[in-house]
Amino acid sequence: MNPAEVAYRAAEIISERGHCKSALQDDQGRVCFIGALNVAISGEADHVLSAAGKIAYGTARDILREDGYLSCPVMYNNDYRTTGEDVILLLKRTGERLDAGIQR
Repeated sequence: MNPAEVAYRAAEIISERGHCKSALQDDQGRVCFIGALNVAISGEADHVLSAAGKIAYGTARDILREDGYLSCPVMYNNDYRTTGEDVILLLKRTGERLDAGIQR
């Protein structure tokens, strides 16, 4: 799976399972930004991020910085103002940017 596919699949996973904060996966099966990338890659939330996942992560970080959010995707995910829909949108934007060949 290439990095764009990982990002798109991670967005689908959060849509299907729900979004959580401060944990890769909660007791209800909801996942955070990193947990969703991991599930997209390996099927397990606690999997170590692959090369494709790291590229997706870096691209998402770049998007956040361009938007004026000067922290990383993990901090964005856990920010009390960030919703699951916000994280899904970030993952979709990441996939689009990777599809366009623009990456870190």
